[in-house]
Amino acid sequence: MIAPKLRRRQVPWWAHRSAFRKYGKAPYNVTVIHGGPGAPGEMAPVARELSRNHGVLEPLQGASTLQGQLRELRSVLDENGNLPVILIGYSWGAFLGFIFTARNQASVKKLILVSSGVFEERYAATITKTRFSRLEHRDRIALDSLLSTLNDPGGKDKNRIFQMAAEIIARADTCDPLPYKREVAEYQFDIYEKVWNDARKLRRRGDLMSMGTHIQCPVVAIHGDYDPHPADGVFQPLSRVIKNFKFILLEHCGHCPWIERAAKDRFYNILAEELRYCGSGGAKTHSTRIRSSTAFAKPVNSARCISRHAYSKSPRFSRASCVGQDGTEMMTSSARSSIR
Repeated sequence: MIAPKLRRRQVPWWAHRSAFRKYGKAPYNVTVIHGGPGAPGEMAPVARELSRNHGVLEPLQGASTLQGQLRELRSVLDENGNLPVILIGYSWGAFLGFIFTARNQASVKKLILVSSGVFEERYAATITKTRFSRLEHRDRIALDSLLSTLNDPGGKDKNRIFQMAAEIIARADTCDPLPYKREVAEYQFDIYEKVWNDARKLRRRGDLMSMGTHIQCPVVAIHGDYDPHPADGVFQPLSRVIKNFKFILLEHCGHCPWIERAAKDRFYNILAEELRYCGSGGAKTHSTRIRSSTAFAKPVNSARCISRHAYSKSPRFSRASCVGQDGTEMMTSSARSSIR
């Protein structure tokens, strides 16, 4: 669906029910879900890259409630997707994809979580502290002021303030970024505030984790080792509830893998392999953690993997014992304290 031209006093195109964009040619087997909430359009670079070999849908979420966003996603997939599809959710979109998959199992054949938020509240405690610690003094002062304005019920022009805060936070979230231009259509603070409040309630009550027990398809999480969202906050909870789960940790990579100098190519290689080899939900139950090294020459599945059973009984592995034949290093969370 191509964005219509705007007319005077017309609401933005992304605010229309079930707005989306198509990339590549049918059938549309892949769907990318943007973050935020309230940052439609930011997955465009990933959608364009994947469309070289796949038909890709990019929903542009405009609903101001979690249930509304789930209905929007369902509508786009039912009307345009070649079900079941592969869902690739980024940041907040990983949460949305996770919830959607738990409730619509027949519509999703694989779920890929990119730079997901943490799935248990206790892991969220360090995120803001980490971000502030990475910023220069003037950015810390500016961000503190912007966040205060966003939290003020009487604050004005919050979409612009939201964008300014996001631009500062991006400096803390990236490791070594390539030159890039953010492709967010428009920052929507009202959507962010309302939808995220809905999702956080689910996380606090433990309902988010309960949903994971209903997911039968393969789930792959891709996470940067420099991401302020702790990798353990994704790996540890999901490895307990997802039957077929793989976690890939990218070195020298922040919250947005496709703009990172050292991780961009590896990130796209991983996605290509995961889209090429899409197993069924009946695959052998296992949970795997893989730490991607400097080279990524072979499929992830060619590396020797750490099973959930081995992880729980032997939490520490030597570096030598965790390197696959293809040079991909696998490491448990307790062996890398810097990501806690």
